[in-house]
Amino acid sequence: MSDKGKYQLYPPGYKLLRVLILWLIHRQPLHGYGIAKEMEHLPTGPWKPRTGAIYTILRRMDEDGLLSSEWEKRPGKKDRRIYQVTKKGERILKQGLTLLKRRMKLFKEMVAYYDTYLTKNADTTKQRQD
Repeated sequence: MSDKGKYQLYPPGYKLLRVLILWLIHRQPLHGYGIAKEMEHLPTGPWKPRTGAIYTILRRMDEDGLLSSEWEKRPGKKDRRIYQVTKKGERILKQGLTLLKRRMKLFKEMVAYYDTYLTKNADTTKQRQD
């Protein structure tokens, strides 16, 4: 099965979350809890993935060859798995960020429309054509 068909089975937002996780780990190797803590500081609005979902996605990405992992031994503490982005993962990250970059223009246009016509102070003289 190709990657294309496989990832279409995942829920909406999975691809964005996957790119976000790759981006965070590409900046520095992280463990699952570290990823969750980093996400707390991102401006994602009310959307926050559950920690369990993050670990599930990390395992899938590791199995798919997008990440590699090693156990970090911590005397007196629980060991933790540290993830790094593989070459394949870097390709997926580049593809995801390229797609986001292309979509930014559309998002900016949509936000400008919202600001102009749909906010409380918006110009309501524009007539919608149905």
